[in-house]
Amino acid sequence: MRGLFILGSDNQKVGCGKQLADFVIENNIKGVLIQCMYFVPGTPVFEATKDRLLHKHWAKYNGNTVFYPKNMTPYELQLEHIDASRRIYSFKRLVHAVVHEDFIHKVLFVGEYFWHMSIRSDLKRNFLI
Repeated sequence: MRGLFILGSDNQKVGCGKQLADFVIENNIKGVLIQCMYFVPGTPVFEATKDRLLHKHWAKYNGNTVFYPKNMTPYELQLEHIDASRRIYSFKRLVHAVVHEDFIHKVLFVGEYFWHMSIRSDLKRNFLI
């Protein structure tokens, strides 16, 4: 099982990254894509929330925090994203996958481990506040 998860909804608070990681690990979800909430221009929800945008650098709408969430700062949301990725793709879980998973899940986890390292580096470097 694989999952796509969105962080930054109006009901989430600091700690949502840990909660997400705990959920993924406890439910043995093999791989994840994590995004921070964003709204597509031209949609009703975009129009209703455009006053909460940090910027309109559309190239940054790739997982970075791009709006002001209600219950945390944009910086805190970005840190939650990084924390969830770090917990889910930890070295301990990499070793476990290599030792215990079937071939395809070993290959996928190893690739995703290094991909998420790159994503975390980009998220740290590209935060715009």
